[in-house]
Amino acid sequence: KLRELGVDYLVIKPYSQHLMSESNTYSDISYEDDLHLAGELEAFNTDGLRTVMTTIDCPNMIEKTLRYPGHADKVRLLRDTGFFSDEPLEIDGAEVRPIDLTTALLFPLWQLGEGEEDVTVLRVIVDGTKAGEQVRRTFDLVDRFDKRTETTSMARTTGYTATMGARMLAAGMVGETGGSAPENLASDPARVTFILDGLRQRGIDVRETVSAGR
Repeated sequence: KLRELGVDYLVIKPYSQHLMSESNTYSDISYEDDLHLAGELEAFNTDGLRTVMTTIDCPNMIEKTLRYPGHADKVRLLRDTGFFSDEPLEIDGAEVRPIDLTTALLFPLWQLGEGEEDVTVLRVIVDGTKAGEQVRRTFDLVDRFDKRTETTSMARTTGYTATMGARMLAAGMVGETGGSAPENLASDPARVTFILDGLRQRGIDVRETVSAGR
């Protein structure tokens, strides 16, 4: 993730403002309406679109990461002062890459301490047209640390999703061969239901709401 924070990304949206943008043309746009799920957080563009940029025919897409207020400024300061650089520096006769030093210093601080818990918040908003009407479909997920099993929400939401994919393969529900982007699974509603039902059985509930589109 440190490397990802130190480079520029492609964002497909004509009115987005990227964290690493040189200009501030759209910096006054507010995303407060999308942050109420997790309280006071800030949102900034990251590279989570990945294969979706080529597998889904959508003219406007954006992915944002939620963090506590001040996170983006702190990361920008580290980037601008060279802490993410791959270029070695000579210090007292030894060559040190700033990115390696930064990783060694920060990674231990990011580990959950005794008694600490995490939370995972996800919101997907899709605007489009159905039967000639503008429709917005919103998918929300809020998952918390499982005290009974001492499993982090990040492990639950990523690990259980992967195991449901493996179960789906074992059940013969995937006929495609070779590499395939995960979003391609959604082409079959039965596969979507299989994964969501499996997550729900494990206490991870993805809630969908439908409203008039913008």
